[in-house]
Amino acid sequence: MKIFLILAIFCFGGFITGCTSKAKSVEDMPAVSAPTENVLNNTGWRAESFGPVDDQQIIAANSSQGFTSSIEFSETRFGGRIAGCNIVTYDYKVSNTKISAKPLSVTAMACAPEVMKQETEISKASEKINEFRVNGQQLELLYDDGNVIRAKRVK
Repeated sequence: MKIFLILAIFCFGGFITGCTSKAKSVEDMPAVSAPTENVLNNTGWRAESFGPVDDQQIIAANSSQGFTSSIEFSETRFGGRIAGCNIVTYDYKVSNTKISAKPLSVTAMACAPEVMKQETEISKASEKINEFRVNGQQLELLYDDGNVIRAKRVK
């Protein structure tokens, strides 16, 4: 019986000691990192301009075919009629303000020459996307080659 009592006191004492913390304040406690929220998830944008920061070109949406520029984001994919003609789809990942994208698909419609030219430039640049900024109703997709797509929030 004495052995049982000694074991019970020893185990209970160990349990209490294990539950105490050596941290004296909240500042002494280890930081816990929260998962990064994807602020682009479930948003929609209308691309307005593309090109180097100091030489932006207006997106030449193909209004003769009734299309307007659009970019829609889900949790893991984004796409739309970025230049206003063909539909492109990308897989993407976000970490803070960093973004990486891999092309998945693109339609192959013939569009007005100025739209096709701009669409080709945007498509080539989109594989170099590396950062984004959201400032109120404005989105900037930044590329490692110095190009930027600027878009206005519509959803």
